[in-house]
Amino acid sequence: MVVVAIFLIVMGVVLANLPTLREQKLLELVAQEVVTTVRQAQIYGVSRKKADATNYSSYGIYFNQSTNNQFIVFADTFVPLNNVYDLGEAIETYTFPASIQILSVNPNPSSIVYTSPNIDPTISPGAGEVIVVLKSLRTNMQKTIHISGSGMVYAQ
Repeated sequence: MVVVAIFLIVMGVVLANLPTLREQKLLELVAQEVVTTVRQAQIYGVSRKKADATNYSSYGIYFNQSTNNQFIVFADTFVPLNNVYDLGEAIETYTFPASIQILSVNPNPSSIVYTSPNIDPTISPGAGEVIVVLKSLRTNMQKTIHISGSGMVYAQ
């Protein structure tokens, strides 16, 4: 009887924390997806990957705090290249799950552009690093993504 009571107490604690654990893992997954997508843009820019049968020399990521549920992967097609996101350059728009949003972008808005053959990005507007903070609306947990001017990208 005592064993059953202990088991029920432990199961109650685990089940009570399950939604929080699930949301924490979702936030971590979204942050890693952002990091992976930034690295993908870096590889595309360095390798001059073709998008839509066109050979672009610059690829980037665009964050804007006012559109806090998404970020954009783009090919810099403005002639001459201006190293910022312009309307019509989007290749793909990533939308976050409903419970995850961008809390802050510093500087805001930010374009991170990778141009062949340089692996270091050009960050507009002239910053050395972009910091994006993601927030879970259900648990208020946060993840910070750092994108440095030296090409380093990580979430913490």
